[in-house]
Amino acid sequence: MSSSDPAARVRALLREALQIEVDRDDQDLLEEGLLDSLGLVSLITELEREFGFELALDTLDIDDFRSVERIVARVASESEAAPL
Repeated sequence: MSSSDPAARVRALLREALQIEVDRDDQDLLEEGLLDSLGLVSLITELEREFGFELALDTLDIDDFRSVERIVARVASESEAAPL
């Protein structure tokens, strides 16, 4: 994905890899049933590939993946912890 905007990259990843259309960046993907447990695993794998980091299982918090906003915040924290 070519965009440097993390939110745009996450939205594109959700759309292309998981076939999830997001209406708003604060939309709760879990509560609205757009993302289930299998989708969450796929999302984490795609985020690791797209943004170049590996999430440690002991730091995994499902709430970090509820919305595009929260995903972008988690990606930013991972990027700060382990710069590319």
